[in-house]
Amino acid sequence: MSLRGRRRRRTRVLTVLVLGLLSAAGALGVATVAGPASASASASAGGALGVATVAGAGPASTSASGSTWSPPAGFAPVSVSTDGAAIAFDAGGDAAIAWLEPDGRAAARVRPAGRGFGPTATLSGAKAPVYGAPLAAVDPRGDATVLWISEIAGRNSYRTEVQAAAQPAGRSFGRPQTVFDQPGGATVSDAGLGVDDRGRATAFWIDAADDVVHVATRSAAGTAWSAPTTIANPADAAPSSPQYAVAANGDAVVAWGGARQGVYVSVRRGQRRFGPARLIDPDAFGGGLVAIDPRGEAILIWADCKTPECGTDTFLDYAVRRPGAAGFSAPQMLTPDSVDAIAATFDTRGDVTVAWSPAYPSLAATGQAGGVVAAVRPNGGSFGPVEILAPDPGEFMTACDDTRGNAYVAWRTESSTGTFSELSTTIPSTGRPVAPGQTISRNTATDQPFSGPSLACGKRGATAVWAANGPVGQHLDLTSTPGPA
Repeated sequence: MSLRGRRRRRTRVLTVLVLGLLSAAGALGVATVAGPASASASASAGGALGVATVAGAGPASTSASGSTWSPPAGFAPVSVSTDGAAIAFDAGGDAAIAWLEPDGRAAARVRPAGRGFGPTATLSGAKAPVYGAPLAAVDPRGDATVLWISEIAGRNSYRTEVQAAAQPAGRSFGRPQTVFDQPGGATVSDAGLGVDDRGRATAFWIDAADDVVHVATRSAAGTAWSAPTTIANPADAAPSSPQYAVAANGDAVVAWGGARQGVYVSVRRGQRRFGPARLIDPDAFGGGLVAIDPRGEAILIWADCKTPECGTDTFLDYAVRRPGAAGFSAPQMLTPDSVDAIAATFDTRGDVTVAWSPAYPSLAATGQAGGVVAAVRPNGGSFGPVEILAPDPGEFMTACDDTRGNAYVAWRTESSTGTFSELSTTIPSTGRPVAPGQTISRNTATDQPFSGPSLACGKRGATAVWAANGPVGQHLDLTSTPGPA
């Protein structure tokens, strides 16, 4: 049985999803979904970044459903300490990729629709190393925004800044703007970025000085950022593992785990302010994952504890927010599995695909030995059967939907010998069978992936990017597919 039903209507939208992991690592990714990208390659002795796109020529990985991934191509040098790269598209096919250069500075390249990527723009200063990975977003006009956190050293102390740079369509990146300045040396972390279909950008971060989520907005590329505001939260809800999602209509959701247990959410409707934090489940463990569709329908997924000791005795619950609502539905169980990695994505009709990797094979709901599995919930309905995408466990999982309703899931897998491969699968919008997991990059003598993939979708197809190591050093690799025929 296929995970998807009848063919979806073709709708031109911009969706911003922030996806992450339910694991101790707590990785965060941001993606704007839009059209497929073509990639140019470059490398240097300092290392490089690789990106792969669907080209239709040369050796490639082909799925049972007809999706073909292009061979991985080197894209740019990258820092050995990178968590990967951020990739974003708009609905017209404009793209942006952001990463850390070998010297630790934030960099980006932008590709107008139908053209190649432009030159590398180094965005942050040499004396302000970037903390964590930069984030990227592209609005419907093709304006690109990159956000990062810099640590600026002084004579006897340092301060932390949230900074952003914008490139209006057809122009170059402007000077970095300071979104937030923490002069006291407190850590600023867990940044997020999203744009809506009006071009309004929203930035998120946590300041350790007050342990709350901060929010700033900007009306359009090149304009000033607003003064930061905070999301009110209860005394016992100091945020951990925050997740952010911004819809095309401006609705947004922030979710995080409490200081001890529990999962909290705050919702913004359109252009309003975020509401106060609401406790969704007091027994939640480790925060939650949130995804949102263009109309503002959202899903929150989290690990729940079966016993007071929690530990490995967890399962997945979920709750749904309908468009325009101030809160979420009552929790429901998604799977009795304990889970290592999870990703979720909406299509343009509001159907949601959730993929995960069971942590303990003996607990797998499918009766299989771990692996990567997925289930689809049609808009307003219940989740369908769990289906197997790959037999081996996955980590650093991410997902997106193109505007034709095809879902794409990408992840990293580790072999018994300790080598890594990047895999992906396609869940078509038609009644065709689910494509089995395809290897889009594997560890070889000349190319050794070491980060999880970042994935973005568009009008047709998907593009994945990850960090790898090779004779020329650390680099980004990129691949893409035009999706099912």
